[in-house]
This record gives sequence, structure tokens and C-alpha cells, in this order.
Amino acid sequence: MGEQATVSRLRLAEIRMRDPFILEADPGKFVLFGTTEGNVWGGPATGSDRYTSNDLEQRDRSGRAMERGPGNPTKPAVPGR
Repeated sequence: MGEQATVSRLRLAEIRMRDPFILEADPGKFVLFGTTEGNVWGGPATGSDRYTSNDLEQRDRSGRAMERGPGNPTKPAVPGR
């Protein structure tokens, strides 16, 4: 059998981002979006990460929401979304 991926549960203080925004996508299902960069407070923003939560305490990184593209300041990380 293949190995299962380990999901790292993160607390908000462990997530480095600017401009955090929490959306309740469904009752009890929350999505955190925020501007990210290796040097989040001093570098140019490279896009937005997306984290999901059921309890607003622990979050799972669920991917990129937006990222910089050539000739485009930001674009959806998932085409068509």
C-alpha cells in the first residue's frame, strides 16, 4: 500500500501572512486566505495561500488561492477559479 500524506495542523500564530481574511464557506467550514511571501513583511507579495478549518483553532494548508504570473500581477492558481 502507498503511504498516506501527513497533514500538518497549524495554529494561526504559526502561519506567516499579511492581510488575513476568513470566509465561512459552509456552516462550520472556514477558509483563511492571506498574502504570502518568504519575507512576508519585507518582500513583494507572491500570491495568496489558502487554509481550511472546522474549528477556527487548527488549520490545514489547502494550497494556493492566487499567485503571480508572468506579465500578470496576480492570477488564480487553479485555472477557471
